[in-house]
Amino acid sequence: MPPVTSKFNVPVLTNKIKVGLEKKMRQRLGIQDNQPLPQDVVSFIDKTSQSVASNAVELGVTRDSEVLAREASRTAIFEGFKEKVGTALEGMDIIALSPEVKQILNRRAELLWAKRKALEGAGFSIEEAMKILLADIKCSNQ
Repeated sequence: MPPVTSKFNVPVLTNKIKVGLEKKMRQRLGIQDNQPLPQDVVSFIDKTSQSVASNAVELGVTRDSEVLAREASRTAIFEGFKEKVGTALEGMDIIALSPEVKQILNRRAELLWAKRKALEGAGFSIEEAMKILLADIKCSNQ
């Protein structure tokens, strides 16, 4: 078995893992609490505890940094979205102030009114004519 190396020294976590491993190994090997574990088992538990504690720190830091990176990118995305919404709002304000747009909207309303009257003249009820107009509007917007 290759030597176990640890990048981080975390005594509190290492000791907690070591105590748990010693307890489990005593149960597995049928050794009483007041009797010592074999020295090679103790050495292996020491090395493994250090390695596992070090890995836990590394995994924790990695996981936390990934979460923070996602939060940072989310913030950047939201800021970009806010800028785009602001630009869109400015554009809509410019369009709304345009006299040509008002003329277009008025003409569109006149055409819709004329179409509704034509549908009624063809025998459709007001309700049926409105449903047909709404379906036409929906289709033209897709």
